[in-house]
Amino acid sequence: MSDAPPNICVTPTGQFSGFDNQLLLAIAAKLGLEVRFMGTDFSGLLAQVATRRFDVGSSAIKATGARRHTVAFTNGYDFGYYSLVVPPGSAIKKFSDLAAGQRIVSSRAPLRSHTSSTPCTCSR
Repeated sequence: MSDAPPNICVTPTGQFSGFDNQLLLAIAAKLGLEVRFMGTDFSGLLAQVATRRFDVGSSAIKATGARRHTVAFTNGYDFGYYSLVVPPGSAIKKFSDLAAGQRIVSSRAPLRSHTSSTPCTCSR
């Protein structure tokens, strides 16, 4: 997602960045995992996680009742409102459950009306 700084953005060199992606990279580094980002539209993100095209979705996703019918959510990491999404019944319950070889996707479309005053150094 290139248009939702500070959570998700793409640098001028085409690298996925922003708070959500940097957090995911830090967790993966601590666990010895490799992260491979793939962009997708937010409108299809939850369905792609639910059908296991991706193992994890990272995109400042607010856990709502309707969304909980499609995917499972970890505990929130952005003031308790956002978390990674995983398919229902997934073994991933917390960040430490991530393992080598799992696919993680980040959305590239607008997903919320929430705004933040936190600066992002990424380009839009």
